[in-house]
Amino acid sequence: MAGIGLRELPYWSTYCKPRLIIHVIISSKYFDLSISGIIGLNVITMALEFHMMPTVIRRSVSLADGGAVGGALNYSNLAGSIPGHSTVT
Repeated sequence: MAGIGLRELPYWSTYCKPRLIIHVIISSKYFDLSISGIIGLNVITMALEFHMMPTVIRRSVSLADGGAVGGALNYSNLAGSIPGHSTVT
């Protein structure tokens, strides 16, 4: 029983240099914390949205959600193109 698995190479030992760098970054605890912070900020900004909100708040929330006001990343315009769905802005 002793010695089984002690001589095996780690799964990442055959990675090329760029893949190893990406692996180190992605498996970092700081990367995990930063992604959690971004998700938390997104949840808070989405919770701030409400019907008939002022233009200033709408632009701020849109920019915080990663979309440009009136830009390609503004997903609020997509619902109008889906049959049976409409948005009121």
